[in-house]
Amino acid sequence: MGILNRVFGKKEVETPSIEVKVSEDQPTAEYPPYSVQKLPNGDYLINPGASFELTLYNADKDKIDLFVDALNQSVNQSNYYMIQNLIGILIVADIRCREIDAYV
Repeated sequence: MGILNRVFGKKEVETPSIEVKVSEDQPTAEYPPYSVQKLPNGDYLINPGASFELTLYNADKDKIDLFVDALNQSVNQSNYYMIQNLIGILIVADIRCREIDAYV
């Protein structure tokens, strides 16, 4: 006889049933897409006119567009996946960012 049986004087101990429901639906947010503006010096300005602009360089328009597309798609992803995707593109495409270079 187990300790619970001795304490409660029962032959069988009742266990509560637990039900867990998991939904695959993720809440989504609607943001205007990030835009790109080519600067006279050949750099690309991401999100021109916004409070936080990024200046990308060392890449052609196709690579910049790839980065911006990933940025637009990442709005509804977790921070982890967003960072993994964007850093991967920055590294493989060898895109540089003036604001990050100035900070480092």
